Amino acid sequence: MEKNIGSQIEIAPMFSTPVARLKVPNADELNLVLEAAILKREAQQGGVHKTNIGGWHSDFDLMEWPEVVESGFGRILRDVCHQLIGRQAKASRFSGQLDLTAWANVNRKGTYNIRHNHPGSLWSGVHYIQAGDYSAENNNRAGCLQLDDPRGSINMYTHPGGSNFGASFRIKPEEGLLIIFPSWLYHSVNTFQSDTTRISISFNSKFSSFQDNSKTGATGA
Repeated sequence: MEKNIGSQIEIAPMFSTPVARLKVPNADELNLVLEAAILKREAQQGGVHKTNIGGWHSDFDLMEWPEVVESGFGRILRDVCHQLIGRQAKASRFSGQLDLTAWANVNRKGTYNIRHNHPGSLWSGVHYIQAGDYSAENNNRAGCLQLDDPRGSINMYTHPGGSNFGASFRIKPEEGLLIIFPSWLYHSVNTFQSDTTRISISFNSKFSSFQDNSKTGATGA
């Protein structure tokens, strides 16, 4: 009798990409403060143009805004980035310099962000303050964060029957949701089709002079 060779095949899921998500504690109260601060500056400042097509993009000084510092939101971002760095480095204690740069985004109907990544950074992410209305059936992708498969040659040949190779992942905004992903990962924001407003904070982080203190007993982050 022929042996069933199919039962002996082992498949290992390699080259996975870590994407973290967190519901920020006390997000309802925190987002009221952040929303007011962002809309105030939108009314006062012209904003900058980067990957945004339409909408409003603040300067990159959000971590210095008094509302961000006093509300504790900046500390939350730092804590989350430290946690991710420690997990990826498999270090329970470490020291070094964490640099964070953040900015605000306001999207209204017809605006979007083109496909891009964030060179020179380690982790990037977004926190949603106002998600907008997605109730209309044709709006199910509107305003979603789209994360693209980073493997460049993935679509060179189509697998019979199809597969999820090369598929993009879309994350629908939720108020209070924080998403963090590797800065090299290409992403975009689908065109926002709602008559409501989508408000978010994006950020980049990088870490220098990393020192693993897990085995030395030294104090660190």
